[in-house]
Amino acid sequence: MTLWKCPGQDRRDFRPEDVVLAPCPACGAEVEFFPDDIMVRCKCGGLARNPKFNPACAAWCAYADKCLGEVAEVYRRQPEVLQEKLLLEGNRRLKDFPDVRQTALAAASFALELSKEEGGSPLVVTAAVLLKEIGLAAGETGEALSPALVALAREVMAEIGLPAEAIDEVTAIIAALPAGMSGRLNERLARDALRLAGWGSEIKGKTEEEVNALAAAFSTVAGKKRALQLASRLRGRDAG
Repeated sequence: MTLWKCPGQDRRDFRPEDVVLAPCPACGAEVEFFPDDIMVRCKCGGLARNPKFNPACAAWCAYADKCLGEVAEVYRRQPEVLQEKLLLEGNRRLKDFPDVRQTALAAASFALELSKEEGGSPLVVTAAVLLKEIGLAAGETGEALSPALVALAREVMAEIGLPAEAIDEVTAIIAALPAGMSGRLNERLARDALRLAGWGSEIKGKTEEEVNALAAAFSTVAGKKRALQLASRLRGRDAG
């Protein structure tokens, strides 16, 4: 028996392969889930959650409150959902700045990748790179944060629902980005993610030795490794 369903999906669009079978956490029996099933009651009476359900939709879906009820707010506070909100907000604020938007989204992707590999906070690092790029679109020169941008960054993060300690850390990271290579892990990850977003332009026309020297200046091991991988891929593309 389905208890919660996603009202934003139409079962007429489903294919047989979309149906998922997963064990009931109470008795271990197989429970059948359609893509729009969020919670199903097993024959034993236990509740089983669809393992394929992605709560990140709570960040943007107009049906979230109807679909999830009070659980929607819980999901909205999950790190992956907050990251989704950040990406949506970045898209919205940078829609009139396509070049900055492209860089921001690339940097956010690298932020997630590097943070997972190095053990940093994906949420904090993603927020730092996106808000830094939003500041660039707003006319910031890369110097110390202006009071207006500090206020804007804090306002955006508060609206999204970032906890106070994360807001403070992100603001500190953005302020420190124009400085040297030192800093805590999340700051170094943000710096590397932003640099990787422009890495193709930075190494254009450079020799392999020059590229290796530039890659050595990345702040993290994961950043250096990713830079060399991208450089190798670009060289292969140019050779082809």
